[in-house]
Parts: sequence; C-alpha cells; structure tokens
Amino acid sequence: MDNKETCEWWDEDGVWVSSCGAAFHFEDGGPKDNDFNFCYKCGNRIKVEAEPEFEPPTSYEEYLMLPEKYKLRLAARSPQGEKGT
Repeated sequence: MDNKETCEWWDEDGVWVSSCGAAFHFEDGGPKDNDFNFCYKCGNRIKVEAEPEFEPPTSYEEYLMLPEKYKLRLAARSPQGEKGT
C-alpha cells in the first residue's frame, strides 16, 4: 500500500478525534500506543497532532473561514454536536 494521505488525530479531553470526523476512546494511551496505524473511518495513515490553541470565532463569518479540522474540534466541544454550529 502506497498511501501518502494522512488523517490527523488529536486528544480532546480523553477522546481521540480525527480530521475526517472519527472519534475513539482508548482505555490507555493513544493511537500509536495501541498500534493504530490507519484510521478506521477513512483508511489513511494516522498522524498524531498536538491540539493547537486557537481563538474560537466570534462571528459566523469567522467560523466559515476556519479550516475543517477546527470546525470539527468546535463541534466536538459543542453539547449539540455539529448541528449546533
């Protein structure tokens, strides 16, 4: 397999979230500690990312300009999920 695409995974308060929208809870450690090499949702190679700090948008226009992975992070934090964005 010569898959050059990656799927970014980061830890969101104990739940690992991915750039393709997957979420997974590990009892101990993270994806690499548990031999997860490929994302179960998109099939791309997992790339572990540190959760970057960013300022939440203050308007809907700012939200629309965010990269998709930040929108996913905001949706994961929202009690309503993506429908609430």
